[in-house]
Amino acid sequence: MKGLRPTRAVVDLDALARNFHTLSGRVAPDCAVMPVVKADGYGHGAGVVARRLQREGATSFAVAVVEEAAELRRDGVAGEILVMGWIGQDQLPDLIRHGLVANAHSLELLAELAAFSEARRTVLPLHLKLDTGMTRLGLLPADLPDAIALLQRSAFLRVEGAFQNFASADDEADGQSVAQIDCFAEMVRALELGGVRVPMVHVANSAGTLASPRWPASLPPPARVRPGL
Repeated sequence: MKGLRPTRAVVDLDALARNFHTLSGRVAPDCAVMPVVKADGYGHGAGVVARRLQREGATSFAVAVVEEAAELRRDGVAGEILVMGWIGQDQLPDLIRHGLVANAHSLELLAELAAFSEARRTVLPLHLKLDTGMTRLGLLPADLPDAIALLQRSAFLRVEGAFQNFASADDEADGQSVAQIDCFAEMVRALELGGVRVPMVHVANSAGTLASPRWPASLPPPARVRPGL
């Protein structure tokens, strides 16, 4: 349309690669960077961004919804893709079709995943999403007894990890991040005591990666960080 200003965005993939390696150098050698490429890679082009990061050494990615993960697969992105947000019942077959890792952020979703995997006789890998204070999505401490019972009854759900989201990691003076980590440690301990092994944990977003709060001795070292924005 005449009269509109032309708008052009230039995405520097070399700068993106440098950022990836800078963050990789700030974490422990056995901690991997799992790029979050939700919302079309924060507007930078999810497929292009993920393919470049894959060439730079990224072996796993995280997205918000199943549709974003399916798009990455269509763009040729390999490796693990974790869906961190809402998953609808009609999307469950896509978890298998595209080889995705689900999250379980509520008792309802956990029950749906268990019933689906049982009906398909197919093992589903998943990460337990724990709400430690973000109050967005996640299993609450009060949900854990029922979650443990569901997991113990399921022959086809494979817990591969647990994670949480920081609410204010960019404010180092705010004690909320430390409180969230302590809550997370208590919840992981409750899961383990209930017979649900948690092989891997990850908690840090971009700000949490750059300014990690105190880490409890009771938790295993974080296996991944999830920088995005």
